[in-house]
Amino acid sequence: MKASNRSNLLDSYVSNRNMAGVSAGKKLIQIDIVSDTVCPWCFVGKRNLEKAFEASRDRFDFEVRWHPFQLNPNAPKEGVDKRSYYEEKFGTNRSKQMEARMAEIFRSHGLEYNLSGLTGSTLDSHRLIYFAGLQGHDKQHALVAELFLGYFTQAKYIGDREFLLESAQKVGVEGAAEFLEDPNNGLNEVNEELEKYTRNINGVPHFLFNNGKLALSGGQPPEVFLRAFEAATKRKKPVEIDVVADTLCPWCFVAKRNLDKALDLWWQVTIDTSSSSGGVGINSIAMRLK
Repeated sequence: MKASNRSNLLDSYVSNRNMAGVSAGKKLIQIDIVSDTVCPWCFVGKRNLEKAFEASRDRFDFEVRWHPFQLNPNAPKEGVDKRSYYEEKFGTNRSKQMEARMAEIFRSHGLEYNLSGLTGSTLDSHRLIYFAGLQGHDKQHALVAELFLGYFTQAKYIGDREFLLESAQKVGVEGAAEFLEDPNNGLNEVNEELEKYTRNINGVPHFLFNNGKLALSGGQPPEVFLRAFEAATKRKKPVEIDVVADTLCPWCFVAKRNLDKALDLWWQVTIDTSSSSGGVGINSIAMRLK
């Protein structure tokens, strides 16, 4: 089965769960995803999360909610050339390396990564995602999929009104044109969420399980999400660990290595493994168990 078909089945699975309610004998896992619609790692994280859904559907039901984040709050509404923007921001060599890496990852999901087209403000896309959520988590989840596919594989501009409305129509979001016509619709709600999540996290994608019982960051592989499902449905007592370190301190590195070993045994953890540039590396570690 192609990855795109598998994703459609998973979208239907999430939709059916929301319509039918929690299945008897299954545990419900609520997942809040903080994401930006121009973040390729957010798309990768979504696809890997859906693979984990497919592998554990006999044990869990899922309720997925999407929340906004802006990697570049000052991005122009009219849009700029995507490739030129990345080359200016990261340099030509690094930009090419990033493109090659993302192309490889997208191919592993049966998709072709397309860096053509424009990039720019994601505010209207977040307003539309918020509006879709008012009509059900299933529609919201499906809309996010359409926006990701269009932007990353079809060179659609995330700020283009026609593209946004086309995506909304595909997944059955009603009243999207009227909603987007007024730039104030949903603006307060989106700004409130932006303030909330920008204050608490360093990058996206960021996944919160069962109202913050467990948090993960980055485009994690499916097996990490599977372990997170187990952890989110078992731990009860809250524990928080903040790690304060100096990058020149050798004992900080030793402590980190020992903490890594502990995490393998106690897998309820927030690990930030991605940066806004899409690179992978551990930036911060904090444990939040409940």
